[in-house]
Amino acid sequence: MSVDALAERLHRSASLAPLFARDASSSDAEDEGTASESDWSDAELRESDGAAFDEKPPSAAQGGGRPWAHAARARRLRRAAERRALRERREEPSEEFGTGETRGTFLSDLPADATLEILRHLAPRDVARLAATRRGERAMLVGRDSEIASAAWGRVKLQKGDDVRKALATLRALAKETLRELDVSGVRGLNKADMLEVMSSCESLREFCAVDMGEMGKMTTKDVHACVKALGSKFRRLTCDLGHKIMYDPVKRDPTAKYVDVYDDNVRELAETLAIPQLYVRRLKLHSSDPGSVRAAAVSAASNGPGKVESFDASWSLRVSNDGARAVAEVLAQGWDLKRLALRKVNVSDDGAVSLAEAIKTSADNGTCQLRWLDLGSNDVRSRGAIAIGEALEHPEVRITRLTLRGNGICSEGMEALGKGAGTSATLRRIDLAHNGFGDRGVIAFADALSRGAAPNLRVVLLGFNSIGPDGVRALMQALVGTNVEHLDLGCNVVGAEGTKAIADMINSTRLKSVNLACNNIGLRGDRSGLKALSKALETNTTLEILNLRGNALHADCAKDIADFLLEETALIQLNVGYNELYDEGAWEIAEALEENGTVVGLDLQRNEITDEGAGYIAKTLSVNEVIQEIDLRSNMIGPDGVEKLASYGERTNTRWQLEPPKYKEKPKPRFTARKNRAKAARA
Repeated sequence: MSVDALAERLHRSASLAPLFARDASSSDAEDEGTASESDWSDAELRESDGAAFDEKPPSAAQGGGRPWAHAARARRLRRAAERRALRERREEPSEEFGTGETRGTFLSDLPADATLEILRHLAPRDVARLAATRRGERAMLVGRDSEIASAAWGRVKLQKGDDVRKALATLRALAKETLRELDVSGVRGLNKADMLEVMSSCESLREFCAVDMGEMGKMTTKDVHACVKALGSKFRRLTCDLGHKIMYDPVKRDPTAKYVDVYDDNVRELAETLAIPQLYVRRLKLHSSDPGSVRAAAVSAASNGPGKVESFDASWSLRVSNDGARAVAEVLAQGWDLKRLALRKVNVSDDGAVSLAEAIKTSADNGTCQLRWLDLGSNDVRSRGAIAIGEALEHPEVRITRLTLRGNGICSEGMEALGKGAGTSATLRRIDLAHNGFGDRGVIAFADALSRGAAPNLRVVLLGFNSIGPDGVRALMQALVGTNVEHLDLGCNVVGAEGTKAIADMINSTRLKSVNLACNNIGLRGDRSGLKALSKALETNTTLEILNLRGNALHADCAKDIADFLLEETALIQLNVGYNELYDEGAWEIAEALEENGTVVGLDLQRNEITDEGAGYIAKTLSVNEVIQEIDLRSNMIGPDGVEKLASYGERTNTRWQLEPPKYKEKPKPRFTARKNRAKAARA
């Protein structure tokens, strides 16, 4: 429809309004607030207005004596005219498709196979926009009888960044007859009420998945029962994360009992929820649990069919202790197909760790071991427990890929067993042994045992906070030669300059892509030897992509060594030299080198006492080098002039907190109570 035709139609529709109503083009606020008293109360004016409506009495024509009815009627007619014009405009060919015979091709004009192929590549929101273009597209994409609608809305996976509320409203409007499977995992802003409304409205919905829900968190047992009720009896599968807090009733529970045979209503509710045949839990998180509730949850998860619970997490419950670990071990030994087990900070010692390791080996012997992740961090596992776990890793049917034992007290005997297990295991990819304090002796034992195996899949080794010195680093680097380890974390040890030299000697013989050497005193007392050796080695390195030298007492002269390998075309893409003593001179050295560097995309220069002069060097580099995506300059001494120099580079520089420190909320002053006021008055 042309613009002139649309204007003519709007003019005809507006002429139906009462004569004394406001102009239909005026705003709603003017319609409601500008009618004077004489517009509707003067008798003579009423008679003259009523003459225009011969078929109706004057009172009816004027809204029955209600002054606001005229403005409301005008708005209603205007909106109706706009809706009619919009519908006609959608049905007519647009100018970009041409007119007449050169109308163009719409989706509904294509063959069914071509339409299905196009829809396969579109996101749900794009399909919804298609359904709103014309009546033909809407008829094709809405309705139970349409094959295209069934293919378009049969399985829907919402994407991160989608407006969830609008997306769910669209599904209720367009796909309530055809939606069979809905996955809202990972999206943000989901409201449980909206989720339940979709379940109730979409009568064909059979499978629903909601995991990793961010602010909404995990579902509770009440949420699960509400979903089951909303989905009805025809649904096949509900997949979610389930969280449950164990509530204690001292009247019903005997605190001296080892296991509770008769569970209170809270634990019974969890067991009944896990018994729902259609429920599958990706992660079961127990809060404030104890051995009895852990046992009940594990038995319920294992006895209600395969794949019932994928991940079992009872972390941060000190009541669990070794008894809870033994309860889980008993169920594992009986064939529980659990994939992830987390018992972090639950007061487990060697006894509990040995029970779990034996259960893992038993299930492996029976061919039922499915465990992939084991997390026993922040407990009291020492040599005996570590030896048992290391022996379990050696079993050919144990398929653990991630092992976390950080924050325990493992010493050299346990480290040797873990090294042997890590070198023998065909599946282990990540081992976390940080915060154990085993020192050089422990890491040497680990490295010697690791070197005797192939460690074919080991990729990540985390050894931070363990007092590792130069001797330990040298043994570790020798063990990593020939392996596929890509990430090595040695942060917060005592590597020093000598240990850095050991790394430099062998880093080009490894496949390391990321090395963390933060807080290792590499440049202590002005020593440049370690950094100089590392710089020389990195000039010919082709694998290292991330290097962290944060907090190593590096001074301005050390920046020259850093600049030397930045001038070479290496694989390095991220460099962290924050929290050092580089000053403006060091910033100049690094900035000059980066002008000719084509690989580095991220540089961290936080807290190096860089001033406006150093900011100018950085600005000059950014004007030449377009590869760098971000240089972090927070917590330096850059003033308004320096910030202004960097302002034109937008998000490529991070200079927050330069002009003023972050604002913290002041604590409210305590108010005097009546008693304090009386005491104050008495003293006065």
